[in-house]
Amino acid sequence: MHPAEQAERDGLLTLGATPGMVCEDIAGIACWSTPALQDVPMVNHTVGLGEDMAATDDVLDSIAAFYADLGIRYYLCVTPSAQPGDIRKRLSARGFTRGYDWMKFTRSVDQTPDASTALEVRLVDASGADDFGRVVAGAYGMPMDIAPTIAAVPTIQAWSCYVAYDNGEPAAAGALFVSGHLGWLGFAGTLPSHRRKGAQGAILAARVERAAELGVETLVTETGVTTDGRANNSYRNIVRSGFAEAYVRENYLSP
Repeated sequence: MHPAEQAERDGLLTLGATPGMVCEDIAGIACWSTPALQDVPMVNHTVGLGEDMAATDDVLDSIAAFYADLGIRYYLCVTPSAQPGDIRKRLSARGFTRGYDWMKFTRSVDQTPDASTALEVRLVDASGADDFGRVVAGAYGMPMDIAPTIAAVPTIQAWSCYVAYDNGEPAAAGALFVSGHLGWLGFAGTLPSHRRKGAQGAILAARVERAAELGVETLVTETGVTTDGRANNSYRNIVRSGFAEAYVRENYLSP
């Protein structure tokens, strides 16, 4: 499995113990869901379907049953090397349609990216978990009743969560999950009222430094692909911070 898939898959599997999130390992594929956000594929999707995780009919049926029990439409994420080779044709026959794809990125931790901001970036634990949850929910326009679910992430072992504060006010957030020599960056967002203050660059730099301290060799992350007419500040921030494009992961929306 590509490191960019493995790190994210392993991170999502830890979220299954979080109240409000569900994650099940089906034939090595992480099936993640946030039932309160049943119309948001970004938090209802699979990870891990690759060259060594074949999408047989039995596996696809099991994944479909998992999400059907939750009453959720989901993204089935397909890597370029996904097997069997006719997976896209078979998904189409099942009623899946192509959604908004994500670019996966990788980088080493050899050098911390340059970042400058007047905001104060803090590594938070349970005492700052509520700030983390509210910022991530607000940054993505999610209802605030989902904030307590996201706030559980800083309390999970192997996660390092950061919040940037503007004069004491929570402004931005981001998280790092570490599994051995791999690290995955996720849950990054900035409240609209605090954008263009350098928050994400500073939080990303803090996570790279933290990853190096924890023995990580390869960092991975992802964001939506750049398309005509769709601005993507996240994409630009990631590239500016030293990440290289690894591959496009295709997202197929279930019927």
